[in-house]
Amino acid sequence: MCWYQFHDSVLGMPQVADPDNVEYHYGLVNRDLSPQPSLLAYATAARVLDEAVFWGRLTFPDPKTFGLWFDTPDGPAVVLWNRADGYLLNTSGARTDWHFPAPEVWVDPWPTKTRLKATAATAVRELDAVGRSRQLSPAHGRVTLTLDGAPRVYYGLTPVAGPDANSLAGCG
Repeated sequence: MCWYQFHDSVLGMPQVADPDNVEYHYGLVNRDLSPQPSLLAYATAARVLDEAVFWGRLTFPDPKTFGLWFDTPDGPAVVLWNRADGYLLNTSGARTDWHFPAPEVWVDPWPTKTRLKATAATAVRELDAVGRSRQLSPAHGRVTLTLDGAPRVYYGLTPVAGPDANSLAGCG
């Protein structure tokens, strides 16, 4: 993992507070040492991928749906996302300079929600990028996932290795 700087500040002047300088906001923690969302995301990735083995990419009928398959100490973990909205959501609207405004982390910027059904014998645990967890209960042996541009980790799904590509059991 690489990061630009630990605290919100400007390199070379760590005690100078200048909120109008865009570099001032690149830290992993705020000046009061509270974590920024990027630190939570790094911690989540480290926790999920510690001792994990990468098994490959997952393919889906929808070419905008992506997945990665890992074997972890907690069992198979898949990371899924869908890029129906592309990669840049914040290029419209008024700007005073070359920077693109970003919404607060608790604001969901992804307008398109894509449903994906998969086989699941037991509850599926979904983990978002900042580490929040929720249980998804299967109905009749299937679970419906709601994907958007934000990658999420899922435990309890069954990845299947195929001769041409890897997929999830019962996807559709």
